[in-house]
Amino acid sequence: MNDPALNAKAFEAGAVLAMQKTVDTKTVIRTIEAALTLGDRPTPAVEAAMSATKGREAEGELSVPMQLTRATFWTEDKATFEGTFFLHLNAESHNGPETVLDRLNTPDRFIVLGVAADGPVAIQNKAQIIRVDLPAEAGPKEAGDLLSVTDVEHVRVRLINGEQLDGSIRADGPVGRQRLSDFLNAHTAFLSLQGPTHLHLLQKRFISRIISRK
Repeated sequence: MNDPALNAKAFEAGAVLAMQKTVDTKTVIRTIEAALTLGDRPTPAVEAAMSATKGREAEGELSVPMQLTRATFWTEDKATFEGTFFLHLNAESHNGPETVLDRLNTPDRFIVLGVAADGPVAIQNKAQIIRVDLPAEAGPKEAGDLLSVTDVEHVRVRLINGEQLDGSIRADGPVGRQRLSDFLNAHTAFLSLQGPTHLHLLQKRFISRIISRK
């Protein structure tokens, strides 16, 4: 059956992921692999993330394999908390895999999180997020062949709350002195700063200054 309401019932019964007919073999295999990955994680985190996605069956995306992701959030109201949410993995119906930066830079105004302190679901306004931190190993993989078309800029970033972060920015764009400036002025909300231990995703509206440290 392909009734979207059955996805919610599947989660309530303990499912990690759900699929609707009709799907091809590749999608079935990818969904099973993703479900096995999610099944190895702590139960509270999985339950929180499943609760956070119960409303997504109307979007018709629950057949897409997803990966549970955990990150630390800083917000404009001086709150700091850990949240969990889903990212899409490669599937026929989604051009993935998705990254946290992809999710933050979508036109959607809000992001749905599982936050233990506030119950199973929190709907956070992305415009109020100052920064999102991920472990360094969760950052984009360095590829040597990218260096010919990408500048790696070592910078110090100062946020409007006085905090300073050191790291590197991979600035894609035309060759020349304006490359970093053009990259910063691109129409994306968040900037990716690779630090020594964490990948910092910084809301551009909260950045007051960036200093090159060549």
